[in-house]
Amino acid sequence: MMVMMLLMIMVMMRVVLRYSNTKQKPNQIKETKMNTITKAEQVAQTYDDALRDNLYSKGCYELAIDAAGTLGGIEIDYSNITESYTSKVTFEFDDKSRAQITYGGVFVIC
Repeated sequence: MMVMMLLMIMVMMRVVLRYSNTKQKPNQIKETKMNTITKAEQVAQTYDDALRDNLYSKGCYELAIDAAGTLGGIEIDYSNITESYTSKVTFEFDDKSRAQITYGGVFVIC
C-alpha cells in the first residue's frame, strides 16, 4: 500500500515538473503543427503517460480524473459498481470534447 502511494506521488511530481519546465500550463490547449489537442485528448495523454511510467491502472484512473477536473471538465455520467474495475466517469469540456475514463483507459468522444 505504501509503495503504491509512493509511486503515485512520484508520478504526480513528474507531471508537475514536466509542466513547470514549459511556458504552457496544463489547463491550456496544446497546439501542434496540424491542429490542436482537445482537453479530452490531454486527459488521455495523462493516463497514457502514467501507464508508461509503470503506474497501476487505479493510479492512472485517479490521475486522469484529477486532470479532467483541472482542465475544467464537467462530470456528466458516473457509473461505479462498488469501486470495481467497471467504474467509469464521463467528463465534458468547454471545447465540446468528452472523455470517458475507466480503469482500462480513457476514451475520447468527439
